[in-house]
Amino acid sequence: YSEAFRCEAKCLGLTQDEYIKYLDLLAEEKDAGIAVYICKNDKTEKRFDNAIRNVIAFQKKHGIEMTR
Repeated sequence: YSEAFRCEAKCLGLTQDEYIKYLDLLAEEKDAGIAVYICKNDKTEKRFDNAIRNVIAFQKKHGIEMTR
């Protein structure tokens, strides 16, 4: 597990601490999206919007390009 974790971080050009932060941001984005699905209101939409902005800002700062 730890070897795979280090490899994933390296593939993204992140330190292990940065990768942990990135995973936390992605988890918050997912949780906020679920909250909107369950109970869509101004508060949950704002949380989701902020989570998306935080992920995008992190990706831009660290040069992470998401391709499909």
